[in-house]
Amino acid sequence: MTSNGNLTSLAGFAKLVSVGGNITVYNNAKQTTLTGFAELTDAGALTIYSNAMLGNIVGFPKLQTISGVTSIHDN
Repeated sequence: MTSNGNLTSLAGFAKLVSVGGNITVYNNAKQTTLTGFAELTDAGALTIYSNAMLGNIVGFPKLQTISGVTSIHDN
């Protein structure tokens, strides 16, 4: 999810359990929360940056394993 000036919700990923690649949330000006990944347990990598309105990162309650790089900055 990158460079979407109107993105405010990630609710469409509620049943996603595993991602082999990178989950990237970048440059979404109106994104205030990352809730929406309620069932995600595994990801290949996680990158979250440059989301000016992002107040917290609590949207991954079941995430247990990130096999690659985790990068969170400039939010």
